[in-house]
This record gives sequence, C-alpha cells and structure tokens, in this order.
Amino acid sequence: MHDNTVLTTKGWRDAATLRDGDEVMTYGEGFVPIQQVMKTDSFSSRVPCPAHFWPLRIPAGVLDNQLPFLLLPDNSVLFDVEDDPEAEPALIPCRALMGRAGVTVEDPMQRQPVIALHFDRPQLVAVAGGAYVNCAGGELIGKAARVPVEILGLSVARLAVSRRFPD
Repeated sequence: MHDNTVLTTKGWRDAATLRDGDEVMTYGEGFVPIQQVMKTDSFSSRVPCPAHFWPLRIPAGVLDNQLPFLLLPDNSVLFDVEDDPEAEPALIPCRALMGRAGVTVEDPMQRQPVIALHFDRPQLVAVAGGAYVNCAGGELIGKAARVPVEILGLSVARLAVSRRFPD
C-alpha cells in the first residue's frame, strides 16, 4: 500500500516516494534496484470495494515488523512457520493471517492507492521495520523457482499460522 515504509539505501522511506532505479533491501540478495514503480488503485470499480479485496492491517510484531502496515489479501509475506530461529521461513498468502494475531480487515470506504514494485525477478522486500513482502510484479507463478524460500498454499499456510498464533 502507498503508506507502507520500505528499506532503501537511504533508510526507511514511504513507498509512495520510491522511483525507478531506487535500491531496496531484499531477502537473500541485499539491495536491489527497482525496475519499475507502478501506482494503481486497490480496486477499479465505481461501486464499493468487495470485502474479499479489503486490505489487511498487520499489527506490529506479527511478521517481525516494528510498525503496523497494510497489505492486500492476495499479496504474500515471509512467515516464520516455526517458532525457532534456525528454521527457514516460508512465503504465505496474506489471506492466511486473517483473524489471527490481531490481523484485521479494513473497509477502505474508497479506492486506496497501491504501489507495486517490479524487479527483473520476484523479490521479497523489507517493509514496516522488518517484515518481508513479495513483490513479484504479478508473475510469481511463472517465476516461483526464483523466490528463495518455500511457497505455501492457502490451506497449509492457514494451518501454520494457527499453530503459531492459536486462538
């Protein structure tokens, strides 16, 4: 979303201020230049936003983030599947976090600006003081082998989230 902060070579910056060529911190590759910054709306209809597109508010600490932030439910985030610092994290759909660990949906009431970062291949980008968000440029399926972590489907991700954050 447009008001999330992203770690750049110049420190934490609002996503809305990023430009093509800026370098951002990625998981596994360090700082990588952005190929293209695209600005769109969270939905394009003139009617109210359907509930399944409402952004998710991620509270501080849920994904090692120091700040709360918003994500669209169809995005993916890096998640510590096990509560073990030696275990490898996995990429999970944000939708799997709904209703757990204080993650809530927010009625946008109007179109929300969305910043999409595109790279030469999918990247996991540092946001909100420590979380990593997938920036695949809409091409995750075709390039999944290049993402440096395991990718969990929704049902497996929901199970992992429920184990980590029981009711």
